[in-house]
Amino acid sequence: MPGFFKALFDLPIRRPKTVVFAYAIVTAIALFGVTRLKQEDNLLVFLPTSDPDVRLFKDVSHRFGGLRVALIGVEIPPRSPRAADVFSGDVIRKLEAATDAIHNTHGVDRVLSLTSITDVVAGPAGAEVTALVDAPPKNAEAEAALRKKVMSRDHVVGNVVSKDGRAALIMVFLAEGSSDREVTAALRHDAESTLRPLTIYYGGAPFAGRSIYEEAQTDVRRLSPIALAVLLFVVVLSFRDPVGVVLTVASVAFSVLLVLGGMGLWGDKFTVASSTLPVILFASGSSYAVHVLGRYYLLRVDKPATEAIREALSIVGAPLAIAAGTTAVGFYSFVATDVPPMRAFGIACGSGVLLCWFTSLTLVPAVVTLWPRRSRPPRQLGIIGDWLVELWHFSRRHRAWVIAAAV
Repeated sequence: MPGFFKALFDLPIRRPKTVVFAYAIVTAIALFGVTRLKQEDNLLVFLPTSDPDVRLFKDVSHRFGGLRVALIGVEIPPRSPRAADVFSGDVIRKLEAATDAIHNTHGVDRVLSLTSITDVVAGPAGAEVTALVDAPPKNAEAEAALRKKVMSRDHVVGNVVSKDGRAALIMVFLAEGSSDREVTAALRHDAESTLRPLTIYYGGAPFAGRSIYEEAQTDVRRLSPIALAVLLFVVVLSFRDPVGVVLTVASVAFSVLLVLGGMGLWGDKFTVASSTLPVILFASGSSYAVHVLGRYYLLRVDKPATEAIREALSIVGAPLAIAAGTTAVGFYSFVATDVPPMRAFGIACGSGVLLCWFTSLTLVPAVVTLWPRRSRPPRQLGIIGDWLVELWHFSRRHRAWVIAAAV
């Protein structure tokens, strides 16, 4: 192992251009893999695969399609001057237009609504199947007749239309194999464009899954800039060197890109758990490059660049390897779970941590060797340093109490 580390430390210093070129090639491959990365829309993948109740639930859902039903509810707005219930001609025309638009959406199997549901009536030849709503009513008398007809059907009231007649439901059955997120986005567009100004509600597993994914991605978009800003603030305050700042961020960004690209090439799908990967790696993987650069800047005061980076790697190499190994093992422990997305998440995070460590020992020294950096005067800790020293003295004087409190 010492020979391996020595060779690893020497390679980016002896052949820095080769290392940078290799990273450029790997980056291009990773970008290609990211283009092949697909979203996982099915939330059932987060259920344990070995649990008998979960297997039964999935089998029932697959047989009867209960989780592939999207619900779109419409309600007459309070104090609406245009219609008292859903049986007005204007509302029926909106429901009919929405039903037609949704039925023509790619990924929709069939649609059940007030304007598409059938009715069974007695005829000369026996039972006849006809449309429950033949056409939008044209006057008040036709509206009253339609209201009386629909409200007399027990299987319709409470299922397709509310008991007070002020709300209706459109049930959309999605086709097997379609992307829920793409279909639900189209359904929202169809509903918004045809049913407004009616109040619209969305429900069912497809819309719920889309909402969960969107909220998770929104959180990540909010947290990632904050994590990156904190990292940049610390690095800029410590190094005051643009190349050091860029290297620290690039080491983590490359690791995130390579992990996501590997997932795309391997065929793993991007899940809600995977969306937190950038934040986790920026929080746990940025310290490796910081330690390497921090030691380099200290040694650069009285040593040439090549000698400073070589000695920096020899000092921090082993501790960083231990830190990265223990952190990665913690993430790799997720392989013991029987939830496939969490296994993939643990492997991705563990691999990302190791990549951050590896990048700090290869890419960072190679760049520093190609573009030597000058030493920066060390920051004075000031009040924070005095407080930390006082805390250290306090812990030494009261070590028994500190240990007892920790226990």
